[in-house]
Amino acid sequence: ILGIHYLDDDAKAEDIIQRREDLPEFATGLEALEVSAHGCGELEVTRRVVLFLGIIDMLQPYNLKKRAANLVKGWTIGWLDQIDTMPPEYYAKRFARFFQMTLQGSNQGVDSAERRKAIELFAEQAEDAMKKREQMRSFPERSVAEAIRYVCTRGGRLIMHRTNRWGLTSKLEVRAIVNPERMSVYFAPADDSDSKQATRILGFDIWSVDPSMRSIGNEVDDSKDLLEPPFRSFLVLAFGQSLRFEAHSRELMKTWVTALEALDRMCSSSHRLLNVPSRSHGDGDFAQYQRGDTAAWQDYVAKKVMCACDDDGSKTLDWAEISQALDLLSVDPAQKSEAKAIFESKTQGGSECISEQSFADMLLTLFRSEQQAKCYQKLCANFDLTQFAVCQGETGYTEEDIRAVEADFGSAPDSSLAHSQWTPDEYARMIRSPRNTLVDSRRKPQKFDKPMTEYWIATSHNTYLEDSQIFGQTAGRMYVRALNSGCRCVELDVWDDGDRPVVTHGHTGSTSLSFNAICQTIHSHAFAKSPYPLILSIEQHCSEGNLRRQADMLREIFGDSLLRPDCDAQGNLVLDQHGNPAGSLPTPEEGKHRIICKSKLTGVREYDTLIAMPTKKGDFSDVNRSQRQCLSFSEKKAIAFLAAFPRQQVQQFTSQFLTRSYPAGLRVTSSNPNPVPHWAAGVHMVALNYQTLDEAIMINAGLFNAHQQLGYVPKPDSVLHASTRMTAATVAVHVVAGHRLPKPRADGKHFLCPQVRVIIVDHQSRSVRDTHAVQGNGFNPVWDAELAPVQVANLECAHIIFQVLTTGAQPVCYFAAPLSTVRRGIRTVPLYGSLYGAPVKHSGLILKVTVQPTS
Repeated sequence: ILGIHYLDDDAKAEDIIQRREDLPEFATGLEALEVSAHGCGELEVTRRVVLFLGIIDMLQPYNLKKRAANLVKGWTIGWLDQIDTMPPEYYAKRFARFFQMTLQGSNQGVDSAERRKAIELFAEQAEDAMKKREQMRSFPERSVAEAIRYVCTRGGRLIMHRTNRWGLTSKLEVRAIVNPERMSVYFAPADDSDSKQATRILGFDIWSVDPSMRSIGNEVDDSKDLLEPPFRSFLVLAFGQSLRFEAHSRELMKTWVTALEALDRMCSSSHRLLNVPSRSHGDGDFAQYQRGDTAAWQDYVAKKVMCACDDDGSKTLDWAEISQALDLLSVDPAQKSEAKAIFESKTQGGSECISEQSFADMLLTLFRSEQQAKCYQKLCANFDLTQFAVCQGETGYTEEDIRAVEADFGSAPDSSLAHSQWTPDEYARMIRSPRNTLVDSRRKPQKFDKPMTEYWIATSHNTYLEDSQIFGQTAGRMYVRALNSGCRCVELDVWDDGDRPVVTHGHTGSTSLSFNAICQTIHSHAFAKSPYPLILSIEQHCSEGNLRRQADMLREIFGDSLLRPDCDAQGNLVLDQHGNPAGSLPTPEEGKHRIICKSKLTGVREYDTLIAMPTKKGDFSDVNRSQRQCLSFSEKKAIAFLAAFPRQQVQQFTSQFLTRSYPAGLRVTSSNPNPVPHWAAGVHMVALNYQTLDEAIMINAGLFNAHQQLGYVPKPDSVLHASTRMTAATVAVHVVAGHRLPKPRADGKHFLCPQVRVIIVDHQSRSVRDTHAVQGNGFNPVWDAELAPVQVANLECAHIIFQVLTTGAQPVCYFAAPLSTVRRGIRTVPLYGSLYGAPVKHSGLILKVTVQPTS
């Protein structure tokens, strides 16, 4: 860069560009470019700037002789785009693309007046989107419009906390700004003197992050000097990973959190802003992928491909870019010849590129599979609504159902699907419809008006740990993740750190966070996913002084939402005839938005009078206990108890008293035990390590996802009443096909070779069935595999897992559900890429599960 000149609003770039003669004479090749510079400092604003770019060559001019010599070098030494033999205009334009697309996130310069107008509209829309969310905002007193204007024009300096693969945390000061045209947040290192760091531009697209993977809000500070309020940190969960930032002031933190909450709301609402696709999710988590082959899927894929493959910023794609895009989408290599033919037919007029819309149409053509249509026809011979209802085990469709189906298809008002023959493409779209999911997403949740002992409760073990039990980092973000997934019992291990209580895994290499900061984080996110009671399972290791400090913090932070035990006029616990705390716990419905503290009683009155669910040691023979008390035991003891006591005695105990089991201490890698035998015995809270996505966590997620992630699931009769006979069954699975399967992140350059693994688990057995692998096609694979049937002893306690694997049995995504919730017929299955996420957008499996009771 030989010269930089900032322009006022009324200045003309041409006047400045004409002053090229003022620049050094040795700049033999020179280009002047006008671009729009987005301010990133706290006091900077959006400016227009003229950049003078040139090649420094003091030895010889860039004349015809030099041009010919460079051309020869390009062909003999290396390709023209790999060695520095191009004319100055080439480098100037390449730098302009880098400056505009990478640093600014824009395909072209935008006049500052136009940009201000766009930002003003953007701010107004954000204000409207948040008007009905005052009670859910972190800082309702902040002006949304002002926050949006600030982050889009001035941004600010933030400290980014990063964790590497070895668990070591580092900090980097960055300049941050929001680009409303692309709904993206961009970060550049604040210290440009470090050239190595300055080239590492970071960012994330807000609109491409699934809403339930997003959590934007103020979080705890884990540095020693920032442990107490006022907090200045906030957390963004994107793509299952967390980005944590620390502002230099609490006001700047509030501004960023308010703005990001508004952006989050706009991305997940029906609003359309600045040509960004809306993200309306209608039918819930099980329906957050597209209704068949509609324009929204084409729009989504085409925009993502443009961002990833449009190297020259032309908003068109040539064949090399299309080939790269097809590889990213895992399109069968055999279909590339078909794609090539489509490309050539669209470029017959002499153009070497096609538009975004033409590329979307190409994908739609490639996606239609005759092989899939034949599989569907084999399973359901006649393509019409009546036959479809028979195949699906439905009694029939009402006129309202038919209108809803037609709305899914986008049919004209005068057409009727009820009396017409469907085409294979229409039938495939119906199969992939949200109303045809394996687990019915439209089921209304039950009333939670029974005693708490009649429910399974989603429970996390050592919630604060990010990874292993020995050297794991302690992080408040883990509570945010657990609560956003519907967890209703989180754990805090509290220890002394001088005169303050901290949360850590004692006698290990784990880091610590203040108890006060953790409680602040829990308070902010306690009822984000579920309104039903949240249990704080506190493992207590503190001195008397810190117990009193904890009591003060709990009262101050949770206030009236804290459920308290019965006390007499002197403030002492009311005890029953056995010396146990008297009274009973509320039903989940009665306990909405209440915090229940679970802990051992310590003898410190200020602390004990806040413990509504005291723990008491014992086994299933100890019935001299209060209904408030909880029996907590390890995985090892659970196995011993279940072997020592008859099923009838165990279920009678768990129908009266609360119980909690937790993983064995030897599970230092944070692995999990199979929760199904514990649930089948009636254990209410089976604590699992939520940071590990293993088979147990998939089963746990499947159970609570099938019940709207509310964190409470009613126990079936065979678990509540030992006299109820268990229903054995035979389960058969026919895996038909898949669509738009994602690649594992580490495998971006290789073809996906998907196979489906089906795992069926009950309290007595575990069975595994695998399909064959489809080579090189994750776009529209067909398996048509009928797997060997499996016997289960108790249908009400059996679970099924579908895993998509690729080469080397590497897991890609999964779906899990209780067998008692699956529906008959040919169904579509959404796929999850992580515990904390929504289904992978637009991906799924087509299969048929047959459940035949045998007793």
